[in-house]
Amino acid sequence: MKLLNKVLTLALLSLALISCSSDDNNNIISPNNQSTYAMTAKINGVLHTMNNPFNTNEATSSIWSYYPNDEYIQLMGRYGGVVGNPEITLWIKRTDLVIGTYNVGVDTNGTSTHIDIIDNSNFEADNSPIYEDTTSGSITITAIDTQTKIIQGTFEFKARKESSINSELVHDITEGTFNYRYDVE
Repeated sequence: MKLLNKVLTLALLSLALISCSSDDNNNIISPNNQSTYAMTAKINGVLHTMNNPFNTNEATSSIWSYYPNDEYIQLMGRYGGVVGNPEITLWIKRTDLVIGTYNVGVDTNGTSTHIDIIDNSNFEADNSPIYEDTTSGSITITAIDTQTKIIQGTFEFKARKESSINSELVHDITEGTFNYRYDVE
């Protein structure tokens, strides 16, 4: 009987140790620790996991005058860090900081909530870079906490060669997610 109690105790202890786990996601502050990455997306079917250029989930300051920081929050995801590529940038208009879906396209560039991709590996036959325009898509804010300044959501969009609505699709971005801290002091 003593042997059976020892075996049973050992089995219960082993089960308890197996079910315990540690959270190594301390570099990214995320509600419920849902993701280690600030942004994920499938670009032409290939999954990319991204953080901002400084490898955190903090919103970065915009350098574009048509997306001023007092009117927009810039959520940048770059695959591969400081010199990584590609880069997806969401500009969330501060008046849109509520749960909801926002359609994006060429006409939203510089005027409302918008999204873009920069892919420095795309080149024309003459070695000039291909610049992309977002032609259609959406950004959905699924959660926002104005106290902790955390915004989460999903996105999808299509991009074609710049200023050429009839050109071929350059990028098809699907299953995008974001989880950022904004207005970080």
